[in-house]
Amino acid sequence: MENKITRLKIDTTKVNIIIAGDSRAEKQLFPSIIEKNTGYNTINIATKGGDLVSFLYAIKNRYSSSNLIFVVSVSSWQINDGAIDFGYLSNKGFQQMSFLERLRLHRDNPREFISMYFVLLSETFNDILDRPKELTDGEALAIKNNKGFRGNTGYFQLLKDSIETTKYFENHAWYKHFSNSDVRWTKFQEVLQALSTNKSYFIMYQPPASPYWKQLTRGTFIDKAELMYSKKLVEATKKYTNMEVYDFYNNDLPELNDSMYYEYQHLNKKGAGLFSEKISTIILQHQQKGVSKK
Repeated sequence: MENKITRLKIDTTKVNIIIAGDSRAEKQLFPSIIEKNTGYNTINIATKGGDLVSFLYAIKNRYSSSNLIFVVSVSSWQINDGAIDFGYLSNKGFQQMSFLERLRLHRDNPREFISMYFVLLSETFNDILDRPKELTDGEALAIKNNKGFRGNTGYFQLLKDSIETTKYFENHAWYKHFSNSDVRWTKFQEVLQALSTNKSYFIMYQPPASPYWKQLTRGTFIDKAELMYSKKLVEATKKYTNMEVYDFYNNDLPELNDSMYYEYQHLNKKGAGLFSEKISTIILQHQQKGVSKK
């Protein structure tokens, strides 16, 4: 996320829209469309696996202005203690936990526990030497050509049968060993409180999923988990005047049919275009209120 922030410069004396969060913002929101519809400079600093903890520390000493509106994707895996496969627990998230919290999170995955410490040591060493993080070719192109947006084309394939479906659910990194009321949820709430002191405004959203995925998961623990997360997110943010939440998972957008997704829970470029239009409308409605609930 820092890589994008340092390369996508903005003038904080003017209104700017900053898209942030995980891959469901990085690949699903076009800065160009939002900028065209709202008239405000827009950049996309979202990254794959970009959780709310990483987001807080990336913007903490860089952005705090009433001219800034953040649009943040907050997928439900961010509060699941079981979602700790590589890439789903950020280095900053791990760093902000106590030793006991880290142990609780990795009690069934000691190898990943040790691996995270090596990653932290490596990051600390690079910080001491002031080594900049290198961009991948994809990141460099996204920054140069699309102000940080990295969309995908194509369509998903249907699962063959119930056996393949069951296996897919069991191995899904977002819902493994499901537990969404412990360590990561506590840290998530702490970040919300910290963001509430920032002068900026935050539009957070629970991303949409394809009708096919919703049909597959209807009545399952995944369906219940997403609904529970939505309620927790609304309840946790309602006391903060610089935040609002939109649930696009449990409240379908009819125009986003299966052909708009390249993967069950990720929009393709065509779907991203329509979703960007929807977010543009929300931003304009917010601005028309004359602003923040502050």
